[in-house]
Amino acid sequence: MKPNMSHTESLAQVDRLRGWRVYSPQSDLANEFRRARLDLESVARSGVSLQQAWAGMAPGGLGERASADRVTRGVLVVRVANGADQHAAARWLRSGGALELSRAAGVPIRRWKFEHGARAST
Repeated sequence: MKPNMSHTESLAQVDRLRGWRVYSPQSDLANEFRRARLDLESVARSGVSLQQAWAGMAPGGLGERASADRVTRGVLVVRVANGADQHAAARWLRSGGALELSRAAGVPIRRWKFEHGARAST
């Protein structure tokens, strides 16, 4: 706006600017809920396939002693009972197991971390 503009001129300019405004399309809640449900189903499917792939691919009984719990933002969470199982799982993942697991489960795995405690149910 110009510094010495009259009130009516400034209102006219504001109205002209409002005419150029682009409005986003109205979204209804049904689409949002459908998208959220599909996302949740996708995550649930990937978790099951991840656990199945882990059980079938983990070497030397590691599939019974440790479990792939989940993948969140590319981070695989492996639940182990003790340090020996963590060491065995880390060696297998570093030696190409993470890539094989990622391909078999269909989820991206960039890193992994370990949680100690009770084994996750499969």
